[in-house]
Amino acid sequence: MTWGQQWMWREAVWFDGDHAHLNVPFTVELPHGTTLPTALTAVRVLVEQHESLRTTFAETAGDQPRQAVASTGSLRVSVCEASPHPADHWRDQVEDALMRTAFLLDEWPIRVAIVTQDGEPRHVVVVLFHLAVDGWAVAQLRDHLVHLLRAERSPGVETGLQPHDQATYEASERGRRVAASSLAYWKQQVAGLRAECPPPASGGGGPATYREMYMESRALAEAICRLSEVYRVGAPTLMLTIWSALLGLRSPVQKCESMIYCSNRVGPRRRAAAGTFVQDTPFSVDVRGLSFPELLSTTVRSALLAYRHGQYDPRAVARLVYGHSGEARHCVGLPFSINLNLSGEVPCRAAAGGTPASSPGDTILRWTRDLSQDRMGRRVYLVTFARPPALGCLLRADTSFLTPAEIDVFLRAMESLALAAAKRPRLTAQDMSGVVRDLTA
Repeated sequence: MTWGQQWMWREAVWFDGDHAHLNVPFTVELPHGTTLPTALTAVRVLVEQHESLRTTFAETAGDQPRQAVASTGSLRVSVCEASPHPADHWRDQVEDALMRTAFLLDEWPIRVAIVTQDGEPRHVVVVLFHLAVDGWAVAQLRDHLVHLLRAERSPGVETGLQPHDQATYEASERGRRVAASSLAYWKQQVAGLRAECPPPASGGGGPATYREMYMESRALAEAICRLSEVYRVGAPTLMLTIWSALLGLRSPVQKCESMIYCSNRVGPRRRAAAGTFVQDTPFSVDVRGLSFPELLSTTVRSALLAYRHGQYDPRAVARLVYGHSGEARHCVGLPFSINLNLSGEVPCRAAAGGTPASSPGDTILRWTRDLSQDRMGRRVYLVTFARPPALGCLLRADTSFLTPAEIDVFLRAMESLALAAAKRPRLTAQDMSGVVRDLTA
């Protein structure tokens, strides 16, 4: 298995088969006139051209996971007639049904259904297993399917790495050098962490409860766009800077210590690949006394160092962090994780140099779901993504670590800090502390 597959495997087996949250959907609306044979052919070619969609997984002797790629096989495609309901409504129902069941490790990591209206195909619904494909790959596969349905050539498909290609690279001398460099970075980061451990996840012996809240904010999107114009950096960098500020301000030593997700899509072949390359790596920023522009520069430097070491052998890191027995050898102290899943441009309706047109009063905040556990060691998890004309943030936390009220405050603080920085570009450390203090008062 590749390092990315091994990294995701750890989460899949941690949940002991109850990993339906690792199902990832996408849909494609079909143009009028598309025939069922055309849609089925597009799906067939998609599966034929991407080994990751024909990959199964199993444990071998010594509990070492391995992948197997099928050279032939069949995929069941459900055809669902929507009438008399609207096709869009039935598409959502079909997606929910496909998402409900966790993938088995020995089944192909793809499910497909075609929704028809009066016999005419209207939507293709696809659900994928995160062990086989990461978020970047989902976007690649959707784009490829769209091209196939239009009978167009999809750029990059022929040059994209297949999982076996990546595994071969990782086993090479160059791959071993990359792994050694990343392990040295991990050792340095772990050694520099604070000595005190976070409180027990069980909150005193009972089972942990993870609550998840979603925020959708136009005001945040417009503030990020304004800051991007001022500092000439992208939305992911700005969101990471705000994350660093919030974690640093709540820390006794004013230091952000977090895991950051790395896409590891360096080079055209990896960018075109439909597989699992994502891994997380430690990231730290000392925020003491820094203004927002200074914090932005420090965050960029720390992030580049983390991204440089985002590819590693998870087994070597697990031995470093958890030891051979699986118990923590060090107090890792990194319960926070951020996944900057921001593709494309964050929408902005504010005029250059103007004041954002939306206000926090327009922001949507809602609870989504509860979990009894999360990835090993992860206590607080933030995902950011574009939701035009807004920006979306999904925050999940162990409620013995962040209470439901603190989860709400944390998301509002991200929006408030961005708005304050957009309004006052030279926002000081004292100003940032004041924003957070006002929200928690």
